[in-house]
Amino acid sequence: MAHIEGQAALAGAEIKRLQARKAFFEAVLERVETSVVRTIYNLGVDAKGRYKTLEGDTVSFSVRRCPPTVAITDEAAVPVAYKSLSITLPAITWEALLDSLDIEARTKLLDEVRRPDASVSKTLLKAAIEADAPDWKERLREAGALPVSVESVPGAAIVPGGLSLVRK
Repeated sequence: MAHIEGQAALAGAEIKRLQARKAFFEAVLERVETSVVRTIYNLGVDAKGRYKTLEGDTVSFSVRRCPPTVAITDEAAVPVAYKSLSITLPAITWEALLDSLDIEARTKLLDEVRRPDASVSKTLLKAAIEADAPDWKERLREAGALPVSVESVPGAAIVPGGLSLVRK
């Protein structure tokens, strides 16, 4: 049994070592990809307005535009309509909630909620910003474009998409 416990401990240590090695190589890969994208970006665009391709003997690199995305600038300012909430509570409290939603049960429920976890729906935010700013695409296409935000949706904006590396 001691031998098997030792083997299990050794396997656990090897897993940790390999996870650290994997994380190192993933970080290196990300830095190299960022460097190649930056190099292609610095080369500028051709006559058609497209970024140039880096040609090699065995591989070529190019970039493509990523679609615009929503950036949360202030999560606390985002209206509740665009958030969802996950809570953990005892099962008996859940049953009490289902049986009765009077003031007493509601108070007990709020007292027993643990680890609230709120998340923001970027899809709903983007739809709301697009509805209030119909010219958002044109505004993002302008040189030196700023994020597109609207007063009706505080704490969020549509930002231009970056570039992603394409390896062929």
